[in-house]
Amino acid sequence: MVYIPTPERPRVKETGTTHQPVVICIDTSGSMNEKAEDGRAKIEIVEQLVNSLSKIDLSESEKGAVDICILAFDDECRVLQDWIPLSDFKGNLKLDAEGCTALGSAIIDSIDATRARRRAYQAPDYGIDARRAQIFLYTDGISTEDMSKAIEYSQDYLNRDKPSAKLYTILIPPATDPSEMMKLGEKVVILRAADCVNGIPNTFKFIKDSIVEWSHSQLGQTVTAKVPKGVGFIDGQGGVKKAANGGAVVQDNDVWTFV
Repeated sequence: MVYIPTPERPRVKETGTTHQPVVICIDTSGSMNEKAEDGRAKIEIVEQLVNSLSKIDLSESEKGAVDICILAFDDECRVLQDWIPLSDFKGNLKLDAEGCTALGSAIIDSIDATRARRRAYQAPDYGIDARRAQIFLYTDGISTEDMSKAIEYSQDYLNRDKPSAKLYTILIPPATDPSEMMKLGEKVVILRAADCVNGIPNTFKFIKDSIVEWSHSQLGQTVTAKVPKGVGFIDGQGGVKKAANGGAVVQDNDVWTFV
């Protein structure tokens, strides 16, 4: 599937300001029906946490300047929620899991979605600057389709000098070998939930904290987001740095000059 934005004029709030585009891309393949340690299916945990983004710790005005798009992938990638301001997101998504793992298509469509949104900001009457887009991709399996095009796409778009989007791959147990994800490029973050019951919520804490930190930063400023306990990381990959307390942070400079 190729991401195709809706044809009508995009829904945008808080014009004349700086916006933060965020893509959440969720693995809804059959393996996500497997039970976590507390008996819940992994897809149930993810569904609850994605919907909790509606209660993120930002003011209504700040949430109006965060635009979200939610994708899902199994046999193919599809749009669950096309771009809307976070302040309009009601947190009522329902997720079902079945099928295979079109991971390559998910990466390509996530990039295309961010590019479409950034182009939409260029409408002459909007007056919108865009922060570097954030893509948070959840998966618990190995791609069932060839990844070569997605790897090439990622290397070209996400790993160029001053890329306009950043990909965070978040691996849910039992997830694919992180070394495979490293082929996407050194600027791609790879985080691994230690378990499902505690690890998945901690990865969502990272998402929320990261969105808040980027929303509060100034353009061109170095942004730092803490990696919570129980979330593994690869030191150096995607700007992840070990902290003095033994944990980690993700650091990057916000750049908004490229589509």
